[in-house]
Amino acid sequence: MKAFLIGLLFLFVLGFLMCAGIILFPFLMLLVFFLRILIVLALGIFSIWLLGKIVILFFEELRGKTGKREQKGAEMTEKEIGVISHYFGKVSVGIIALNDTLKAGETIHIKGMHDDFTQKVESMQIEHADVKEAKKGDAVGIKVAHPVHEHDKVYRVAA
Repeated sequence: MKAFLIGLLFLFVLGFLMCAGIILFPFLMLLVFFLRILIVLALGIFSIWLLGKIVILFFEELRGKTGKREQKGAEMTEKEIGVISHYFGKVSVGIIALNDTLKAGETIHIKGMHDDFTQKVESMQIEHADVKEAKKGDAVGIKVAHPVHEHDKVYRVAA
């Protein structure tokens, strides 16, 4: 008798699942249809975005090559003249340990792991005294346009 009841229960559950499957089948098909539409839309949007990136990179590269050709006649040369030894953040002053001369009005390029910018030297100080020119071996303070870090290299820019 026990086996008969278990077999009957099994058939009842199987019949219920078949009925539920028949009822839910259209909903599952609809869900699959919408998922296909979403996947196609996502792939379309990604393809358009990728195409745009490729076009932008192509034109930037083309413009970059043209710009380099135009600048060949007026290339700037740089010479290393020192290293940043300290930075005072509150007053935006960098201390440069010079291994060459530096004059007020010259353009310098500061380059390091975190920094890379060019600026004109408006004024300089040695031991809180304004100077117009500093020589090799001096530690000169200059107002910098951006924060700098110790060991950043300082170059004189000459046209």
